[in-house]
Amino acid sequence: MNDYEKNLKENYANMHEDMLLNLKTQSGQTAEAKILLDEELARRGIKQEKIEENKKELAASNTNEINGLRGWLILVGIGLVFAPFRLIFTVIQTYAPIFKDGTWDMLTIIDSPNYTPYFQSLMIGEMLFNLCMLFASIYLVYLFSSKSKKFPKYFIAISTISIIAIPLDSFFVTLVFDDMKIFDEETSKDLFKSLIVFGIWVPYMLYSKRVKNTFIQ
Repeated sequence: MNDYEKNLKENYANMHEDMLLNLKTQSGQTAEAKILLDEELARRGIKQEKIEENKKELAASNTNEINGLRGWLILVGIGLVFAPFRLIFTVIQTYAPIFKDGTWDMLTIIDSPNYTPYFQSLMIGEMLFNLCMLFASIYLVYLFSSKSKKFPKYFIAISTISIIAIPLDSFFVTLVFDDMKIFDEETSKDLFKSLIVFGIWVPYMLYSKRVKNTFIQ
């Protein structure tokens, strides 16, 4: 046994049991160090069951340090809470004037000189979609607050649907109104903003340790 091994064996002999168990769970040790560590654990009568138990406790401790509705998840939660209110405000702002100023009657009554085919279907479809998204956003708040394991998947799915809906709705609008462009300035801005949000939060849902350790119910 060389001097390195002698010093290592002496150090192990002077260590507390907890320190030895922690060393056992760590990687990067030399083959000699592992052998001497196992010999010291065996000399003290520490069985493999104790080592495995320590590994589980250490893993649980590390998991507890990176979980809970904290960190970047606070920003996610704030966005989720405000999403239903923002959607309601947008719907009222968009559709209320159509009914108040007579646009609805002007474009949906067949005898009207400004009658536009399929405008009624377009509006009803948009309102039904927004209603579904409202319920979906409320459900996301519930999944988030209950730390449900469904939350990351539903968040990604609803985010994807929201992005697809922007150009799809614009396409249907062009079918009703020939002079409209699919990617006008407003549509392009909405799509760009949605893509930025998608690009930030979807990878976070997929790869964040906090997300994986928090949404487990």
